[in-house]
Amino acid sequence: MGCWTARCRVLPQPEERSPSSAAIPPSASGCAPSISPGPPLPHLPRKSPSAIMKPINAHWKEPHMKLQYIKVGRVVNAHGIRGDLRVQPMGQSPDFLTQFRTLYLDGQPVHPESCRVHKSLVLLKLPGIEDMDSALAMKGKVLSIRREDAALPEGVFFDDELLGLQVVDADTGDSLGELKEVLPYPAHNLYRVVGQREYLIPAVQDVFIVSTDLDANEMRVHMMEGLATDEN
Repeated sequence: MGCWTARCRVLPQPEERSPSSAAIPPSASGCAPSISPGPPLPHLPRKSPSAIMKPINAHWKEPHMKLQYIKVGRVVNAHGIRGDLRVQPMGQSPDFLTQFRTLYLDGQPVHPESCRVHKSLVLLKLPGIEDMDSALAMKGKVLSIRREDAALPEGVFFDDELLGLQVVDADTGDSLGELKEVLPYPAHNLYRVVGQREYLIPAVQDVFIVSTDLDANEMRVHMMEGLATDEN
């Protein structure tokens, strides 16, 4: 039986070219065709700097962070030989500290065994502190309360809650700066406000202090001559 063999011819494969090597067909003049420009872009009016900048007296207020704990006293010394502590109240009267059955020390709750007023101090007896050496080791420690455990009259706040408030001139709406510090004085406290200038504003409600809004992070005040420190 005869057999046959199919003959086939392998065609040459086209040479691969990168897109950048593709030839541009010449124009009739032998040069690459020119590309005609598109229609001109529409003219957009430029905004003046005043249109995009905030007014100079505008102030952006961050949400005020509500405090979970309030500092109410600092251990200043030992009292006697049985482990009692001398506590200096911070921003409150000594009687105020005696109202709480739970205090917080280094973030941990402690339950005083006794707590009594002694002149301008509070004498405090804590569990586990039984002698003078243990009491002296507590010197400098800060005692706190939970904010939710304290009931203050409406419109009354702890000093620590006021720090960071934005202070605004109630008459003009201008921002005066941030309440940086509460300075204790016998007659009344002073609020140190720092902005473009520094002010010492008496903490006297309805005379200097118009309103205090922790949620809005704002205190509105009446300004008078002599409150800026550079005026004195």
